[in-house]
Amino acid sequence: HRSIDRPAPAGMKGFLGAEYSNDYWKLDGVVVRMKMKPSKADLAEAEMRAAAERGTMLGHTKTFAQKRIDAELVEQQELVSGLTLDYDNLSDDDTPVEAS
Repeated sequence: HRSIDRPAPAGMKGFLGAEYSNDYWKLDGVVVRMKMKPSKADLAEAEMRAAAERGTMLGHTKTFAQKRIDAELVEQQELVSGLTLDYDNLSDDDTPVEAS
């Protein structure tokens, strides 16, 4: 703190040190840093980067026709996988394959 023994520097006459600010001693030696806000240019650049990332994700969309074809394909695959056959293979002979 400032006193007669520790005067303010020559160019800082009338300057009060941090210890005279409100609640300085409540901080217990912790110095709070000022938060700097990003400039408008930085904000615009960050927004452009975010928009570019969104554009790359949205560029891989499917049309409704492609979605319908995919849904039909999945449905047909489920039907085929659910088939149970009396025969192990499909051929012209009508004799069932003997299990060994």
